[in-house]
Amino acid sequence: MPSTIMVVDDNIDYLAVIKKDSDKKRRLSKVITAEGGETALDLPRKNLVIPTLIFLDLKMPGVGGIKTVR
Repeated sequence: MPSTIMVVDDNIDYLAVIKKDSDKKRRLSKVITAEGGETALDLPRKNLVIPTLIFLDLKMPGVGGIKTVR
């Protein structure tokens, strides 16, 4: 089973590029994206997947990166 990487950022264009590129190279890991901290906290519950690695933007409106980690 491939590992799961979560990318959390408030820039939807950045997330789209990451997702498009990862779909082409889905050999070793599955990539899921979240548009902000609140979504990032909900995704593991909805997908029943716990990410192996998380790339998290620290400066986001609403629930920022530091608050998401806490």
